[in-house]
Amino acid sequence: MERSPEKKEAVEIEEFEQAEPNEPFTPPEREVIEARAYGYFLKRGGAHGNDLDDWLRAEREIGEEAAEAALEADALNWALNQKPAN
Repeated sequence: MERSPEKKEAVEIEEFEQAEPNEPFTPPEREVIEARAYGYFLKRGGAHGNDLDDWLRAEREIGEEAAEAALEADALNWALNQKPAN
């Protein structure tokens, strides 16, 4: 049984969020971008002609989310490794 595009994206994001801090950045899987872009297509009522715009928007947003998550993970890692001032 194949997952819906939205569920595929949720699984990929969850796996990314569970990644170890300081892991090298890897671009999102094609399926994640595809699922997000397809969601935009559906939100427009299935209107054709914006596939490239949907793809680029999904790619950009997912990249921004990944960068934000990486910064948050680094900040948390830094905070956890600080020694209290005496």
